[in-house]
Amino acid sequence: MRGGIWLTILLTLTFYVANNSLLFAKEVQEEEQEEPFVYDDKNKRDPMMSLIGIGGGIITFEEDLLITDLHLEGIMTISEGKNVAIINGRIVKVNDSIGPYLIIKVSEISVTIMKEQEEFKLILKKEE
Repeated sequence: MRGGIWLTILLTLTFYVANNSLLFAKEVQEEEQEEPFVYDDKNKRDPMMSLIGIGGGIITFEEDLLITDLHLEGIMTISEGKNVAIINGRIVKVNDSIGPYLIIKVSEISVTIMKEQEEFKLILKKEE
């Protein structure tokens, strides 16, 4: 009787291990058939990339600037009625560049910029 119980247990375990091995092999095969995940960076800097270069200097990514990254913070009139703008903390004037954008006009309330023959207008927001 005891031998029959042990034989039943052994056969049950053998069947269980064999069945699970087949299931595991099938899962591994299905995982191998899946397409690899590709991260869409939306043309922005990799957030895991260091902002400090090998020499210890800060790396800038102005060439990666999108129009939505530009913030017109102010406009000032300097000598001879010429205007300068403050964009992202930088003072810029006509013919200056900020990243891939060229400043083509600075009026009293807006700045017109160009990137690859396409014009954009940044409008100064009034404080309330």
